[in-house]
Amino acid sequence: AAYLADVATILAQPGWVTEGIYLLFTDQLLDQADWIVLLDVAWPTAVWRIVRRHIIKSVRGTNQYPGLGLLWKLVRYARNFYLNQQMDTSDIVRQYFAAYGTSSQPATTAATLAKLEQYKKLVIPPSADFVRHYLAPYNDKVIVVHTNAARKRLLQRLQTRKEMSVHP
Repeated sequence: AAYLADVATILAQPGWVTEGIYLLFTDQLLDQADWIVLLDVAWPTAVWRIVRRHIIKSVRGTNQYPGLGLLWKLVRYARNFYLNQQMDTSDIVRQYFAAYGTSSQPATTAATLAKLEQYKKLVIPPSADFVRHYLAPYNDKVIVVHTNAARKRLLQRLQTRKEMSVHP
């Protein structure tokens, strides 16, 4: 409920950008977003960035998750996410999306809470595949960034939009 209160606060702003991995809490944001940017990097790139950030933050003394044990746990979690090395959840995921994946109704707090309850009951481990399926209803506004060239195109698109809003 606290996350959903944050969502309401964000939506009340005239413009906003959010980020995060708490996908199931974001239905109302996904509905209202102009664009949804999915950073879809390769597993080797992801693990390199995780380890690099961990080391830099540890050296700076700002790491909220210090130690090799926590780093290892994060790397294992990320590996499972990126490589979909979770238990076979295809039937569970199909059941979830059969119930919630095709709704064309605008998201509400009550509907989001109901989806969260269903998700918890089914014990669906997060994976890149689940994220792609979850975002499918929003495909017309999803921008997938998986290469430097795609990143440059996104930045150009954002710059063009900014210039159009400054010079109508």
